[in-house]
Amino acid sequence: MLKFYCSGAPNPTKVALFLEESGLPYNPIPVDTRKGEQHKPEYLAINPNAKVPAIADDDAVVFDSTRSCFTSLRKPANSCPRTRPRPVANCCRG
Repeated sequence: MLKFYCSGAPNPTKVALFLEESGLPYNPIPVDTRKGEQHKPEYLAINPNAKVPAIADDDAVVFDSTRSCFTSLRKPANSCPRTRPRPVANCCRG
C-alpha cells in the first residue's frame, strides 16, 4: 500500500484528490509543515528536499506532486491489476 505524506497545502491536496479518484489504496500520513515536521530527520530520510507531498511504497519514494500522480498510475489497484500504466480516462472501474 502506498504511504502518502501530506498536508493541507495545494500540491498535497492535488495528489490526494488524484488518489481518491483513482481508487488506489493508500495510507495518508499527515506532516504538519507549520510545526516544521518536514525538517525532522525521519521525514528527511523520506524526502531530503523537506517538502510535501511524498509517496512511498516498497519500490521507491516520489516527492514531486505531478510525478506522484503519474507514478501512482503504475501501481495496480486491487480491483484492476495491470502491468503497464493506463490512461486515466480508460479506467477499469466502469
